[in-house]
Order: sequence, then C-alpha cells, then structure tokens
Amino acid sequence: MMAASVVGAFSAIAPGLAAYSLGVVFLGYVVLGLSGFGSALTIVPLLALRWPLVTVVPVVLLTDVCSGFLLARLNMRAIRWGELGALLPGIVVGAAVGAWAARWTSEPLALAVLAAYVIAVALRRARGIPPAQPRGLLWAALAGGLAGIVESLYGTSGPVLVAWLSRRLNEPMELRATVPPALVTVTGCALIGMAVSGQLAQPIVWGTFPVMFCVGLAGTAIGHRVAMRLPAAWIARVILALLLFAGAAMALHAWQMQALR
Repeated sequence: MMAASVVGAFSAIAPGLAAYSLGVVFLGYVVLGLSGFGSALTIVPLLALRWPLVTVVPVVLLTDVCSGFLLARLNMRAIRWGELGALLPGIVVGAAVGAWAARWTSEPLALAVLAAYVIAVALRRARGIPPAQPRGLLWAALAGGLAGIVESLYGTSGPVLVAWLSRRLNEPMELRATVPPALVTVTGCALIGMAVSGQLAQPIVWGTFPVMFCVGLAGTAIGHRVAMRLPAAWIARVILALLLFAGAAMALHAWQMQALR
C-alpha cells in the first residue's frame, strides 16, 4: 500500500508543475556544483511558490545529502578534514538545541544579526581584508553549534558554514571542497529530527525524491565540471556573490517576520 501511494503521489503531479520543479532543482544543484553551497538558497524559495514548504524542505534536504556526498567524493583531495572534525560536536549539539527550540522561537532579531554577520564577512573578503583565523576548539564548537541551530530553525546553514570556513581557509578551492561534507553533516542531523517528527512520512516526499535525486546529481556534476574549468579567482567571486545574496535574503526574511507580528 505504501509503495502504491508513493507511485500515485508522483504520477499525480501536473506536467507543467513537474517541468518547473525539475528546472528549479537542476539550477540549484548546478549552483552547488559551482560553489559548494547555495542549493537550498536557490531551490526552496522558488519551489515554495508552487509547493507547500512542509514538502519542499524534506525533499531538498534529502537531495542535498546525496549531492553533497557526490561533491565531496569529487573533491576528496582538497577537503580539509581537520576543520570538519572540529565543527562536528557543535553541529550535533546545535541541531538538537535548534530542534528543541523551534517549537517556541523564530525570532527575527536573531536572523537579522546572523544576516549582518554573513554580509560583513563577505564584504571584508570582497575588499581584500585578510580574514582573522580564530583558533581553538571552542571557537569551532561555537561555529558548529550556530550552524546546527540555524539549520533546525531556518534550514539554511550554508551561509553560516561558509562564513566560518572562509575565515579559516584562504584557498577558494579548499573552501568549495570543505563546505559540502559539513553541509551533509548538519543536514543529516536535521533529517533525523524530521524523521522523528514524522515529516518524512509524506508519500509525496518519497514520490518526488527519486526524480529530484537524479536531476540533483546531474546538476551537481555539471556545475563541478564547469568549476574545474574556471580560475580560482572566479570561484571566489561566485562564493562572495552567494554570501551577499544569502545575507540579503535572510535580512529580508527577518524584516518580513517582524512586519507580520
């Protein structure tokens, strides 16, 4: 019965909606392949125009995990594993704290502060100011904790991870390679919370995921191939542009949240 409901959920999607959705997903994962992050920032707002957010987020997060694994495999030699190990404990704790706090809080002020931080980091790098490199496991744990909380509350921890890792890694290709496995970790924690809450039990999620999975992997692979042909300076510009866009989007969302109060 479950298999039949999954197949029925997929076959019931109108052709126009299916084409729009697949185009958005493909674009989002080309962006991921180019920069190492940005898929959810691209896909979620556009799919949410036509789909319920409660369906969009699980499908995108499931596809993010698979595409993140692919991108990590393609860039294995450039990944800075030590940075990931330092972030991991904070990510796990932060995701749990965020899942616990999500039912009570979604403060626009916190999101606005986060947006200001992301924009400030991007602007400093755009001006050529050498980033400070915070040392010590405590700072890494705090950064991982913040990423876990943001993923559970808002589903967009990518800018937080990039803002932190860009202060630790000066080489654009190392940054691009290290972000995807960090995102896989924080997204995996968020998916565990969704499984516990029952959000992953929707037939439409599993009905659309196989197709989204294939399109996402294709977009990621194409974006990666393009990135390998671009100068490192261009990759750095793409990452900076996405950080600025992410910061502006979060600031706008915080303003909208405040306006609705």
